[in-house]
Amino acid sequence: EGARLKKEYVSKLKELGITEVYVKDRVSDPKSLVILKEEVNRTCKVKVQNIISRHTYRNSEDMIEIGKTAEDIITNIMEEESIIEQIFDIKERSADIYEHSISTCTLVTLVALKMKLSKEKVYNVGVVCLLHDLGLRYIALDFENMKYESLPDKHREEYRKHPIYGYSALKNENWISKSSKEIILCHH
Repeated sequence: EGARLKKEYVSKLKELGITEVYVKDRVSDPKSLVILKEEVNRTCKVKVQNIISRHTYRNSEDMIEIGKTAEDIITNIMEEESIIEQIFDIKERSADIYEHSISTCTLVTLVALKMKLSKEKVYNVGVVCLLHDLGLRYIALDFENMKYESLPDKHREEYRKHPIYGYSALKNENWISKSSKEIILCHH
């Protein structure tokens, strides 16, 4: 643990019959995270505003207030560097899943606020929605632009494991709540 993986180490690992290693990688360019944080925040705000404007009849103050609160909560979520790093990984894997995660976060945050859940619970479900498909980054097969139904049986089996992979990636993290981890595990 903590060792840099050098070329000679790879050769030695192969010699020892070790075919897999876990590499904990941090995004090396903090500017990428800042840009992504701003992009996600901006995108979520636009989505919140669009939803609110479509569903606000005669300037319903309740919906306008919900929209402002949703924006605040999403902004707070974006302050967590650990969350941004995970979103960065999702975006690197698939733009579609990244977009889906942001849309899900936006909608669920608004619904949770409309249900008058506590801000802590709204925050937690917002985090879950951003990260619920995190496990897809651990799947070796290419599933982009493919419908689930068109995948071969073997690939569908692997795809169905993504909630377990997502949960496993986060189970020892302290910055995400236990209930959030369980939702990721059970989201299908």
